[in-house]
Amino acid sequence: MTDLLDTLLLARPDTDEAVVAHLLAEGDCPARLTAVRTREELRAALQSPRDLLLGDPGLDDLDPVELAALLAAAPGHPPFVAFAPGLSGPRAMLAVRLGAFDAFDQAELDRLPLAAWRARREGTARREGALALAMQSGLVHNSPVAIAVLDSRRLVTRVNPAFEALFGYTQAEAWGRDLADLIVPEAELAEFRAVTERLRQGHVTQLKSTRRRKDGSLVHISAVGIPVALPEGNVGVYAVYNDLTPRMRALEALRRAESNYRDFFMNAVEGMYVSTPLGRFVLANPALARLLGYASPAEVTDSVRSIRREIYSEPGHRERFLEAMRASDVVRGFPARVRRKDGSELDVVENVRAIRDDDGDLLFYQGTMIEA
Repeated sequence: MTDLLDTLLLARPDTDEAVVAHLLAEGDCPARLTAVRTREELRAALQSPRDLLLGDPGLDDLDPVELAALLAAAPGHPPFVAFAPGLSGPRAMLAVRLGAFDAFDQAELDRLPLAAWRARREGTARREGALALAMQSGLVHNSPVAIAVLDSRRLVTRVNPAFEALFGYTQAEAWGRDLADLIVPEAELAEFRAVTERLRQGHVTQLKSTRRRKDGSLVHISAVGIPVALPEGNVGVYAVYNDLTPRMRALEALRRAESNYRDFFMNAVEGMYVSTPLGRFVLANPALARLLGYASPAEVTDSVRSIRREIYSEPGHRERFLEAMRASDVVRGFPARVRRKDGSELDVVENVRAIRDDDGDLLFYQGTMIEA
C-alpha cells in the first residue's frame, strides 16, 4: 500500500480539495492534504517537511520570486506542481523557471495525476541524490587518509583536512591548482603522467612513491587513484594518499636494531646461540665456536646434529635442562659439562630462555654459554 504523501495545497477560494485528492490518488499519489490560503499560513506550514506542494503560485498576491525563495528554503526542497486559472504561456514558463516542476492552467487539472507522479519521483531522486552527496562529502571530509578531488583537467576542486595536514596546503591554497605542480617532485613527473593516462582510461591505479610537501620536504606515500565518470565522457579523480613515513622510519629503526643486534651477537665475548626444541643449533656466534673448538659458527650449526648426544657429556643432562625450562621458561647459572670438537671436556654455565609465539607454542631457545 502506498503511504500518504504529506501534501501542501496552495488553495484558491474556488479550489476543490476533494477533486485534487481524487486526482492525486488516480496518479498513485494518495495524499494527506493541508490547505493554506494566506502567505502567513504558507510560511507556517513550510516550517514542517512536506512531500509535495501543489496549487496557486500567486497565492494571496504573493510575488512569484518571493514564493520561489520560500519554497527553496523549505525543509527537503519538496517539488512544486503549479496550477491556477490562466496559468499558461509566459506565466507558466516563469513558474517553471522559478522552480516549479510543472505549471498549467487549472482548466487542465486532468494533467495533475501524471505531473504529481513525476514530481514525486523527481523529488525522491533529488532527496536520495542529496543524501548520497552529503554522505560522500562527509566521507571525504572525515576520512583519516588524505584525499584530493580532481576535475577532468586534473585541477584540484577539494582537499580534506587529512590532505591539509599531510601536505601543508589549505583548501584555498590547493583549489584550482594542478596536482603535479602542487605535490609531485620533478623526479616523479614521468611516473605521474603515466598514472594520469591510466586514470583517464578509467583504470583504478595504485602506487608507492614520493610526494612533496608545501615546505619542500618529501614524504613517502602509497596512493590510490580512483577515476569517476563525469558528464560528456570526462573523468574526474579521487586521489587518496597514505603517509608511509612513520612505517619507513619504523622499518629503518628495525633494520638498525637488527644490525646492532647482529653486531652484538657476533662480537660478544660470551658464547651465544639459538637452538631448536629438538636440540639443534640454528645460530651460533664466534665465541661459542671458539668455546666448543669449532672453526666457525657455520661449522657449529652444520655439523652438530644433536646437542644432547654431541655437546653434553653427562648422561641425563639434556633431560634435566628441559625439565627446568618447562618449569619457568628460563634457567640461569645452569651448570653443564660439554664435549668440545676434539673430544676434550669443559665445565660451562648456561643462561637460557624459551621464546614462544602469540599462541604460547615454543619456537626456540635463546642462550649463552661461558666457561665455569
